[in-house]
Amino acid sequence: MTLNELHINLGRIVREALTDHSRSRRELAERLGISESTMARRLSGERGFNMVEVMVTAAWLGEPAGDWMKRAGMDELAAA
Repeated sequence: MTLNELHINLGRIVREALTDHSRSRRELAERLGISESTMARRLSGERGFNMVEVMVTAAWLGEPAGDWMKRAGMDELAAA
């Protein structure tokens, strides 16, 4: 697993969570204090979310951030 793959996986997981909770990219961008274009890059995996953004997003959506990180492959990357 590469860092880029982790970014892509995490972006996919966050996109799915936004859909599941009927929230928009724009709402999340406002919550995190970033532009919509930066949010689009984060969700596509072009640029990664930082840990604070992951924690804030997960808390906002009522999801466990640790599960997201495991699903994205963080444990694999850390073990490499």
